[in-house]
Amino acid sequence: MDNQGLAGVELSYNSELQGEAGHFWIREDALGYEIPFAKDTLQALVPGKNLVLTLDNVIQSMVEQELSLTLKKTKAKSVEALFMDPQTGEILALANKPDYDPNYYSNYSPFTRKNRVVQSLYEPGSSFKSFTASALLQEGLTDLNEKIYCGESVRVANHLFHDWKNFDRDLSVTEIFENSSNVGVIELTSRIEKEKFYEYIRLFGFGSRTGVDLPGEGKGIVRSPSDWSLTDLPAISIGQGIAVTPVQMVTALSALINGGKLLRPYVVKYVSSSDGKIFK
Repeated sequence: MDNQGLAGVELSYNSELQGEAGHFWIREDALGYEIPFAKDTLQALVPGKNLVLTLDNVIQSMVEQELSLTLKKTKAKSVEALFMDPQTGEILALANKPDYDPNYYSNYSPFTRKNRVVQSLYEPGSSFKSFTASALLQEGLTDLNEKIYCGESVRVANHLFHDWKNFDRDLSVTEIFENSSNVGVIELTSRIEKEKFYEYIRLFGFGSRTGVDLPGEGKGIVRSPSDWSLTDLPAISIGQGIAVTPVQMVTALSALINGGKLLRPYVVKYVSSSDGKIFK
């Protein structure tokens, strides 16, 4: 719709972009012609504000190109990417493929129009193991040099968890996470109480919205430990049985990099008026 943002920053900052319509009295002569210089202003037009984005044009262009190539090469249903400065929360690049032409918004499916980086949920898998490692080390339940035997599989309750490879040897904790050993991570995670592990998951922001200034953000799925079965703790420790958004994952990983600060991601650097005054 004209003058109404439908998605993205245009929707989030619609009120800033819209401005205010002006109203005038126009006087006409007996023949219906406007009388020059006889216009009375009832309300002056207020122009919409400007948005200055955090996106880096070079990085954004490279990401768009690489995602297009990846989508074509892998024949995946979709691919997404997000680049964020871990020290500030500034989003440097964000892209979804397939994407759409906003000039023909209604010609595309809801899936194609969806900003999957902030809205779609997925099971993080092994990328979640970084947070498991952080919890275990912070609680003093292991150290990087401890060695654990990692075989082909490990049984928890009635479920057999398999590794992606039968290491069949002792691995240090560093090697366990370097090699993404499911067995090693599950053995270590058996030392932490499920309530404490859940606490760490929430501290990293999972199960809550990041507050990114884009519409429709999902908050993921993190069930309460009171609802966990005996196999949920080991499953979640290797990134299964939990759902996150890409923006949550990048925000949480940034906290590992920046010393533990859980930042709010943002794509609008500031809002300014037509005369250059900065509002945000």
